[in-house]
Amino acid sequence: MNSEYFNWEFDVNTFKLIGSGLISDKFTAIIELVKNSYDANATEVRIDFTNTLSIDKGVITIADNGIGMSKKDIATKWMRIGTNSKRTDTHTPAPFNRVFLGEKGIGRFAIEKISDHIVMRSKQSDSNDIHQLTVDWSVYEKENNSTKPTLFTSIGNKYENIDKDEFLIQNGTKLYFTKLKDLWTDKDIIRLKRELAKLVSPLNKINKYGFKIFVKAQIDNVLFDISDYEEVINQSLSYASNVYTVSFDNNNQEELHFNDDTKKMDILHTEIRNFGPVKVHIFHFNSDDKRKFKIAYKAKELKIDGFKIYRDSILATPFVETASVDVGVDSYRDVLGIDKRRWSNFFGKISSHDFIGIIEITKKDNPKIKDLTNRQDFEDTDEYREFKDFIFEQIKQIEAKLQYEKELLKQNKLSQIGEAQDEVQGIREQLDSLIERDTSLKENIEPMYSYLKNIDNA
Repeated sequence: MNSEYFNWEFDVNTFKLIGSGLISDKFTAIIELVKNSYDANATEVRIDFTNTLSIDKGVITIADNGIGMSKKDIATKWMRIGTNSKRTDTHTPAPFNRVFLGEKGIGRFAIEKISDHIVMRSKQSDSNDIHQLTVDWSVYEKENNSTKPTLFTSIGNKYENIDKDEFLIQNGTKLYFTKLKDLWTDKDIIRLKRELAKLVSPLNKINKYGFKIFVKAQIDNVLFDISDYEEVINQSLSYASNVYTVSFDNNNQEELHFNDDTKKMDILHTEIRNFGPVKVHIFHFNSDDKRKFKIAYKAKELKIDGFKIYRDSILATPFVETASVDVGVDSYRDVLGIDKRRWSNFFGKISSHDFIGIIEITKKDNPKIKDLTNRQDFEDTDEYREFKDFIFEQIKQIEAKLQYEKELLKQNKLSQIGEAQDEVQGIREQLDSLIERDTSLKENIEPMYSYLKNIDNA
């Protein structure tokens, strides 16, 4: 028997399958690239939008002050699909020692979602060399439409060593996007800022070195560019009416339990679940505080929008996303199913618009909670299902407390109504007594009975 071996080959269309095909929208694409800057030990990322109401003239740049890449790094890491460098090394270099966010080795293909022409420049602090790589997806598209079969790996991408760049004076990486795939309107940029504001957990500082994101949008139709970079910051939690938190120690997982006897929220200690230890923070907003929140964040388009999962303090995959329909993305996503529960009891259950939830996990302690490659959901494992059940149980306990408070408020209001009715009856009896003593008052007093009847009915 004759044997031979076949190697896997990748058609040129692969660039779309792992770019546009996996990254759901342009906002997710930008966020993926910002995460790459985080993995590069950057303390700052600056995103610049220029003339982005034009496909042809528009330019987007994403620049960071990270460790940068060498020529070898570009060739063997950036240009290699599914590279395992972040799986063998789990943390970034000292002194930051951040847990790597990327591990599948395809997040960089978010560049294909943004534009057809990309120039990347990178510099390391111990070298004067500025490395430039140009990726022109139109070449791939042309080959894709050719009658000749072409391999994805057979197309070259131009590399150069250039003299200078206005940003890369010390170290870092800068991406230049031209020939944009989509327009970026003011509403789009506001939407992006809102999503970027959630990227870093508002409860945690990454470390003493920090991680800041700045966005600059050029003001159209003015002679000079007078715009400036705005740091995206999330301070939305300060408006919450009540905060519920569960944590864990080495042996126990905390969970919420509304005590029917004491009418208070207790913290129970139970065994660590199969999905691993988690911290859950639920910031609930009553009607008044919800109104204050909306007034404070109307300009920034921040929303009260349910749960977010943060892995090692950085946003993993959002459970709920909200956006205006005219923004061009899904108007509503409810991956966890918080709002689907309300169909059976609309007024008895809270909505994702009633709270901001922050769930803290780690790659080390919760290895079975993994986001899908498309960044829109999590892998459907037994551990993930158990994890969702746990989250639902915390929500149920809060709902039990809110239901008790609602019933208490109802009883108080009924009591006040009863007292008011007694007062109305007391006034009526006093008027009757006055008329009995002096019948001449009847004509003047009788209209007051009609007023009292209206008050009683109200």
